[in-house]
Amino acid sequence: MTPDPSSPILWQLDARGVATLTFNRPEVNNAYNGEFIAGVLGAMDALGKEASLRAVVLRGAGRHFQAGADLKWIRSLTARSAEDNLAASRDTATVVRRLNELPVPTVALVHGGCFGGGTGIVAAATSRSQRITPCSRSPRRAGA
Repeated sequence: MTPDPSSPILWQLDARGVATLTFNRPEVNNAYNGEFIAGVLGAMDALGKEASLRAVVLRGAGRHFQAGADLKWIRSLTARSAEDNLAASRDTATVVRRLNELPVPTVALVHGGCFGGGTGIVAAATSRSQRITPCSRSPRRAGA
């Protein structure tokens, strides 16, 4: 279980063996950065040691499931070395690969927006569920 409620990734394992991984950066629509990636990998490491694990549910806090990469984080990588950039890319790919290779069913509960790298996370899940919400209402025409 995640001890810090301000962590970018929250996770818990219930009595049935169902783990819930919550992307917890609602202020940036759950966009991923280095801490987010490390949090997902750390949660998967911890869950991999749980003999009772039967399924993993992925969800996003706030209005959107996941907005892809945090552009501020991407911009900060431009000032870093090529090795740091390569490591960030590899770590990002590792998250999707490890989700894809989990030995238990993985369900992505998608709500709101899901963009960029978020679509890779959804594609890696065994099952997907999307809550459809209208973006805008159509204006009524006179006489309709």
